[in-house]
Amino acid sequence: MRPGEVIYLTSMGKNCIIMKNNSRGRIKLFNGKNSEDILELGPDCEEIDAEGESLKIANHSTDHRAITQLLLHYTYKSQTPILDFDVVPLISGDTLSLKVVNTGDVDIEKVTVNVMINGVTIGFKTIERVSKGGEAQCTLLFPRRRAPYLLEVWE
Repeated sequence: MRPGEVIYLTSMGKNCIIMKNNSRGRIKLFNGKNSEDILELGPDCEEIDAEGESLKIANHSTDHRAITQLLLHYTYKSQTPILDFDVVPLISGDTLSLKVVNTGDVDIEKVTVNVMINGVTIGFKTIERVSKGGEAQCTLLFPRRRAPYLLEVWE
């Protein structure tokens, strides 16, 4: 692309573009959503991530020798699933019963529940495979005289 040239790219939503300039040059990137970025390019390859249904790339260099090269463009569409769960505790004597409910969009492979008192772990339990919309239960012991603090970690 010579200074002043414009390239239009169609997209599926997300884009990865690799560009470089033979010296120091600028490009303007329009994503079709009233957003524009001015980027400095050098002789090293630059990776640009952009979102939008259509892209417009303009060589905005003032030096007439600043030639910009578009080396690679790929586009993809992805949806990010919601990963979430609820933990319902029930204390009975020196026993802590926990119900883990998967409220997300995908299965959870592993959830580790740590029971802590004053920052010290006094027990933990790992629950395997909680399906989407499903639930699992576990029981842990803890000293009755102190209130536990729960820390849930999922994978």
